[in-house]
Amino acid sequence: GGQIAAFMGTAGDLAAHHKAGKLRVLVTSGAQRASQLPDVPTFRELKYDIEGAGWYAAYGHAAMPKEAIDRVSKAMSTALRSPDLKQRFDALGIVPTGHPPAELARIHKRDYELWGPVIRASGFKPEN
Repeated sequence: GGQIAAFMGTAGDLAAHHKAGKLRVLVTSGAQRASQLPDVPTFRELKYDIEGAGWYAAYGHAAMPKEAIDRVSKAMSTALRSPDLKQRFDALGIVPTGHPPAELARIHKRDYELWGPVIRASGFKPEN
């Protein structure tokens, strides 16, 4: 019927369709408006206490030596600052940060504490 009941994705996934009038993005969940959707308010702007953002991370083997972790982390952080990669990420609606491993661990813990109770309350069970 040409209708979407609900969709959650990145601003990069939706911006072209929104700008072409093929769908209307109602709200974003980031801390600030998405650069690809400057006309779309955030939940917080609409007075809802909702903020969420997806993230990507790179992982290594659990037994990976700290020196190797530090070397890979530094190389990735350098790559994420490159203008070419930044331009590609901007087009996708991704904001590269290049957090060090300790910060990633903090993000894991924060998100687990925030979303764990919500997921458990929903009754969601992952399939094997």
